Amino acid sequence: MTFRFLKLVLNCRQSVEVVDLSARVSFFHGQISAGKSSIVRLIDYCLGGDLERTLALTQELVSASLFCHIGGYEVILNRESTGSRQVQVTWRREGAEPAMVLAPLQASQDRGPIWEDGIYTLSDLIFFLLGIKPIKVRRSKREPDSPLVRLSFRDLMFYCYLEQEHIDSSFFNMEDPFKRLKSRDVMRFVVGYYTERLNDLDVEIEEKQEDRNAKLQAAQQLSTSLRELGYGTSLDIQADIVRLNSELQSAREEEREIRAGLVKDEHLVDELRVKLRALSFELDSEEQTRDDQRQKIEELERLKAELVSARFKLGRIQAASVVLERAEFQNCPLCGAPVSEMPTRGTDECTLCGTAIAHRDHILASKAEEMQRDLDSRIEDVEASLKRHRQASKRQGDTVDQIRQIKSALDRQLNSETQQYDSNFLARSRDVERKIATIEERILGLERARRLPDMVRSLEAEADRLQGEIHLRRREMEEERSRITKATTYVEQIEREFLAGLILAGVPGVSATDVVKLDTKSWVPYILPNGDEALRWSFDGAGSGGKKTLLKVCYALALHKVAEQNELPLPPFLIIDTPMKNIGEEVNQDIFSSFYTYLYALASDALKKTQFVIVDKEFYPTEIEGLAVVDRFMTPDDESNPPLITYYRGP
Repeated sequence: MTFRFLKLVLNCRQSVEVVDLSARVSFFHGQISAGKSSIVRLIDYCLGGDLERTLALTQELVSASLFCHIGGYEVILNRESTGSRQVQVTWRREGAEPAMVLAPLQASQDRGPIWEDGIYTLSDLIFFLLGIKPIKVRRSKREPDSPLVRLSFRDLMFYCYLEQEHIDSSFFNMEDPFKRLKSRDVMRFVVGYYTERLNDLDVEIEEKQEDRNAKLQAAQQLSTSLRELGYGTSLDIQADIVRLNSELQSAREEEREIRAGLVKDEHLVDELRVKLRALSFELDSEEQTRDDQRQKIEELERLKAELVSARFKLGRIQAASVVLERAEFQNCPLCGAPVSEMPTRGTDECTLCGTAIAHRDHILASKAEEMQRDLDSRIEDVEASLKRHRQASKRQGDTVDQIRQIKSALDRQLNSETQQYDSNFLARSRDVERKIATIEERILGLERARRLPDMVRSLEAEADRLQGEIHLRRREMEEERSRITKATTYVEQIEREFLAGLILAGVPGVSATDVVKLDTKSWVPYILPNGDEALRWSFDGAGSGGKKTLLKVCYALALHKVAEQNELPLPPFLIIDTPMKNIGEEVNQDIFSSFYTYLYALASDALKKTQFVIVDKEFYPTEIEGLAVVDRFMTPDDESNPPLITYYRGP
C-alpha cells in the first residue's frame, strides 16, 4: 500500500502558502497561535475530515489542496474552506490522461456512482486508488441479520491521525458508544479477521437474506389476500369454479329456453321482489346471529376480566396471610368478641380457631396453589373460546357483508327494471345475459386466483431454500474464521511491540517483567505487572494525561510496525499532534529524549515506508544517517519564522 504526502497548498485571500510534506519525517514546532496544528487538521480536512476553524482560517483561507501519491497515482485532493461536503479529486498515472470527479463525503440515495461501478464517495475512491476492495461489516455485532455497512477510510484514520484534542482523553474512540464498533472493525480488518473471502460471504448472506425476506413478505401478502377472499387452498377455489360452471350451464340453458319462447309467466320484476324479500329475512337472521356472537364475546371478555381480577385478589390474599401470620388479635375479626375470653391456645396453634399453625400453612398453601392452577386453566379456556368466537364473528360479518352486497345489487336491478318496464321476454333476456357475463367474469378471476396458492407454496419453498444456503454460507464463514491463524500471530506481535515501545519510550510504571494482553473482543490492550491478571491496567487507569498520551502513541507505533512488516492494509502514514502533551521537556527530559530516540529508530528501520507528520512544542533532532527529518520553526509574528499564513497577524 502506497500513500505518501508531497505538499499542502493553501489558497488564501492574499497569498498561496505551500507546506512541504515530502520528507520521511516532517516536524512542525514553535510558539502557540502560529498554525502548527492547523497544518495537520487541513491534511485531515482534505481527506474528508472536519476542520476546527480558527480566526485566521475563517478570515483568510479560500481552499486547501493536498498533493500526494496514492497507490500508483499522482493525486490532488482539493476542498473549499466553506465547509463543503465534497472533495474535488484529480488523479493520473504516469503517461496517462488525468481524471477528475467531485467526490461526496457521504453517499446519497438519489445519486449514482461517481466513478465506474460501486464508487459513490471519497472513501470509495481512495480505496479504489489504493487498489483495495471496500469491505463491509455488520452494523450490529450481536445480530447476525443486521445490515452491512461499508468500512470507511475515515475509520482507518482513527489509527493514522492522533489529534491533539483527544490524544490524552480517547483511546482510538474505544469509549465512544457510536465509534467504538467501527474502531474495533478497523482492528479486525487490519490484522486479518476480515478476509476478502469473509467479506464476500458476508455480502452474499446479506443479499440472500434480503431476497428471502422479500419472498416471505410476498407469500404473506398473497396468503392474506386469499384469506380475505375466503380461500385457504387451491381446492377451495376449484370448488367455487365447479359451482360457478354449474351455474353458468344453468344460465345458458335458461337463455336457450327464453330464445325458444319458453318464458315464465311471472314478470322478472315480481321475481326480483320475491328474492329481495327472502334476502331481507336472511339478512335479518344473519345480523341477529352476528349480534348474538358479539354479545357472547363481550360476556367472555367480562368473564376473563373477572378471572384475572380474582387471580390478583388471590395473590393479595396470599401476601396478606404472610403479613398477618404472626399478628396478635385482641378481638375476633368476625364477631368482635375479646380473644382473651377464648380458650387458651398453645404457641403452635392459631389464637382464634386453634388450628395447628404448620397444618394451617399447609392448607393455605395447597388451596392457594390449587386455586391458582384452576384460575389459570379457566383463563386459558376463556381465551381459547374468545379466539374461536372472534373468528366466527369475523366469518359471520363477512357473510352479512356479502348478503348486503347481493341485496344492494338486486335493489339496483329492481330499480332499473322498474324504470324500464319492458316485456317479460326482454327483461328476462337482459337478466340472463347479465348473469352469464357476471359468472364468466368470476370464473376468469378465480382461474387467475387458482395459481396464487401454488405461488405462495413456491415462494415459501424458495425462501426455505435460501435459508438453507444462508446456513451453509454461515458455516463456511465459521470455517474460514477457524483457518485465520495469521491474525492471532499479528495480535501477538502487536502485544510484544507495544510492550517494547513502552519500555524504550521510558513510560513510567512499565518494566520488562510486565506482560501486555490485547483483548480481541474490546481491542483494548492491558498491561499486567509481572503477568498478574489481577493487577492489570490500561489507558483508562493510566492516571496522568502525559502517560495516556504515551500509551496511545506507542500503541499506534506498534500497530504501524506490525502492519508494515506484514504488509497489512493500514495507510503508511502517521500524523501525531503533540506527542509530548502534558509532558514537560525540562522536567521529563529523559522521557522526551527516550521517546524521540525510539520514534526515529523506528522511522529509520522498521517503519521505512511509513511517513510521519509531527507537531510538538520542541524539536528533537536526530543524528541517524539517511533519515530525512525536516523541521519548521513557526512563530505568530517573526518574519524569519512566519506562521502558517505568512502575512496574517492576529489572534
